[in-house]
Amino acid sequence: MGCVVLSSLFYYFLSYVLQPWRLRYRLKGREEKIFRATLYSANDNLRVTDQGTYEIIGIDDALCPGSVISGQVTYHVDWIPRPSAKLSSSTIAHYHPSNRSHILPPICEGASDHVDLDLTGRPPFQIIYNIAQDSEAGGTKLIDQPTFNSIQSRTRFQLQTSTIGRIYYEVKRMGDSAYPLKQPETGIIPRSQRLVFEQEVMRRPSVWFKNRNRMTYCQNDTFTPLDPSSSDGIIIFEGTPPFTLTLSIKDIAASEVVTEVIKVHKHIWRLSIPPYRFKSIGSYLVTIEFVVDSSNCAQSVFNSMLNTIWVDVAETAAIIPFDKRSDICAGDTVQFQLEGIPPWTVGYVTLIIGGNSINPFENRYRIGSRKYSQEVKTSPFSLPQLQPGELIITSISHQQKSCKAAATDIRYMIHPLPSAKVGQGKRMIQDIHEGLLS
Repeated sequence: MGCVVLSSLFYYFLSYVLQPWRLRYRLKGREEKIFRATLYSANDNLRVTDQGTYEIIGIDDALCPGSVISGQVTYHVDWIPRPSAKLSSSTIAHYHPSNRSHILPPICEGASDHVDLDLTGRPPFQIIYNIAQDSEAGGTKLIDQPTFNSIQSRTRFQLQTSTIGRIYYEVKRMGDSAYPLKQPETGIIPRSQRLVFEQEVMRRPSVWFKNRNRMTYCQNDTFTPLDPSSSDGIIIFEGTPPFTLTLSIKDIAASEVVTEVIKVHKHIWRLSIPPYRFKSIGSYLVTIEFVVDSSNCAQSVFNSMLNTIWVDVAETAAIIPFDKRSDICAGDTVQFQLEGIPPWTVGYVTLIIGGNSINPFENRYRIGSRKYSQEVKTSPFSLPQLQPGELIITSISHQQKSCKAAATDIRYMIHPLPSAKVGQGKRMIQDIHEGLLS
């Protein structure tokens, strides 16, 4: 909206005639439309709605028609442009013509982001804009309508990234020093001309251990699941797979930390790191250090109560015979040294051997076998009163039978004791003479 003020010469002319005056004028280029105005003072204003050159074509007062002074019948109106805003050329965005919206690159939840706006007009500027997001009903809902002020022609516009989902921004009203926002209805930009841009705020992934139960392994075990039915060592993920998980394994005794990076394609994963082997006994601390999902968003806050578990590593059980002989006699006692943490469980097998009556261990064959499992609370450990046959120590374990080791090459051949008796055969009497036989 603009104003045309009648010239001072026109004012003197009007001052000597009767009020009111009826003025006719037109806009050059649109001569077919005649505008009319009723004026009540000699220096009144004409209100116009378009810029261009206006021409006075006639005037009358209350009684008589008047004349137009030659050479002073035109007046040119130039608008002071209304303030406007647009995204700066340095802003990365894809324009979508269907809804006239600029699509910004997605951002992770809580990350700092902004756009630069180029403003035209006379500072200081005042911008009122809408912030909306998708609603459950399928449309959008208004979540805020803040006011933004700037004294610069280029200003930084901070984006809201605390809310998950699609966020829409629309510049609704804008004012400057020439067009101040005095009334609620002033400065409203037609919807088709509003600056609109949007951004997808991605949810950050979350990760935690399902429980904090201490896990138990044996020395030299690989870090793989021992009991598929147990929930120990299970990690829960939230986000969009695949996940890139960074774990640290700290050997407390050796003060050694190993970092492992694992690609996880599901939301539930059980600790399984086959390349890692527990070399020393003691406690190990497993910590979730970092996680990134497919959108390249990382978890920002970790709960120390949920991102660590302890692993206890026990010494592997061992059995060492005191006697290095492999052949022993029936009734002898065989003694062993046990290594590890009591109680132990020793497994062994006795084989009953058959053969000829003179030597059962020649051309021998197995008559039967028996398996035994014995719990031992102290070391050394003895197996007394052994029966003839073959004795094989098959296994040794401790820690509730979890750290079990095969006792290889521990074998004994148990021989029967020799015996003698008078033979029970044919009765015979023979005289033996003293002296030499001739």
